[in-house]
Amino acid sequence: LLAPLVLHSGAAHRDGGDFTPEVEAVLRDAAALTL
Repeated sequence: LLAPLVLHSGAAHRDGGDFTPEVEAVLRDAAALTL
């Protein structure tokens, strides 16, 4: 579950990003909680 989230985040960032920095921060926080 974690790897696809990280990969998707990276791909979105490269593409110019559909995510705002705030959303990216939330995703990173959520990923940290799953560790």
